[in-house]
Amino acid sequence: DNAFKVAVRCRPLLPREKTTQPDSALTISGTSVAVTTNPDDEAMAGGRTPRAASPRRPRRGSQEETVKAYSFDRVYDASSTQEGLYSELVGPYAAKMHSGYNVTVFAYGQTGTGKTYTITGDRNDPAHMGIMPRAFTEIFNIAKRDSDKTELHVSMYMLELYCDSLLDLLAERNIDDEAAPPPPKIVIRKNEYGTVMPQGVVIKKAATAKDLFGVSSAQILSRRFCCLF
Repeated sequence: DNAFKVAVRCRPLLPREKTTQPDSALTISGTSVAVTTNPDDEAMAGGRTPRAASPRRPRRGSQEETVKAYSFDRVYDASSTQEGLYSELVGPYAAKMHSGYNVTVFAYGQTGTGKTYTITGDRNDPAHMGIMPRAFTEIFNIAKRDSDKTELHVSMYMLELYCDSLLDLLAERNIDDEAAPPPPKIVIRKNEYGTVMPQGVVIKKAATAKDLFGVSSAQILSRRFCCLF
């Protein structure tokens, strides 16, 4: 079984997108996604202004269209739910994490594609809870279930990765003080247990899922973070 799983989630069209482009450019079949583009779409993707900003789209099958197909391990269409995605894609790895395996969920995509909704969502709404709040809850549920066999201690640190630099999001700093010294450089190396992790970062302990929510909620707005626990 491949240790890496790559999934794509296709969000619904926004109201303004439906106004200018009523038809979706995606065709989903099993674990494949076909993307239909025209010259105007490609100009936008390249950062150039599309000609005449015309909302016209070539008819299906016209010579102006370009169709490219991509395959993934999982494909989630616009009707996919937060619970369904977590249960199928992420949930099975929660138990493996308790067995000592490293588990990483990495979201990648352009601004506005739905990364924040998928990863965090609304933790106060069960239907819209994202991966993080669901994983936090499951970590402690499993710990409670197996409390007669194992003792679990949970701690957490949060890093922002931007332009090849790491910033400790839990470290106290005054961003308004121009005279403040720069934050210390974070170095990645093995600790005394042979585990690879950043050195010198602030680590917060958590006894409940609510504790993890409290530590992370103020930093999630950064959106360029790496959360490890």
